[in-house]
Amino acid sequence: MHTSDHGKGPGHETRDVRIKAIAWLGVAILLVTLAAGAGMVGLFDLFDAREAGKTRLPVSMVRPEAAQQPPEPRLQGQPVRDLAALRAEEDKALTTYGWVDPAAGVVRIPIERAMDRVLERGLPARAPEARP
Repeated sequence: MHTSDHGKGPGHETRDVRIKAIAWLGVAILLVTLAAGAGMVGLFDLFDAREAGKTRLPVSMVRPEAAQQPPEPRLQGQPVRDLAALRAEEDKALTTYGWVDPAAGVVRIPIERAMDRVLERGLPARAPEARP
């Protein structure tokens, strides 16, 4: 820095940034955005008017009474109801007595009763290994 430059003029470069050009660019972008939005609104109105003029098929032609099922696998029609039914089945299996295999004499007991029996009898354990 030379001593003659010290104290003269502004303390920053003035020729690098043109504020007017940036402002005009912002205005141009805003105008193009507004024009595109107005064009889209007009286009959608045109599409709505064209669709309103068309004749619609009767519902019976669109959805025949005996609708064919799509091939497997199908999506669930009522997933919330299906999940509630599954949870009810699980709860029933965990809280009631029932046969698992009548021929082999295997039964199902409620989970609370099974835990009580484990506490009474304890868990089976392996015999400790003999050390040489």
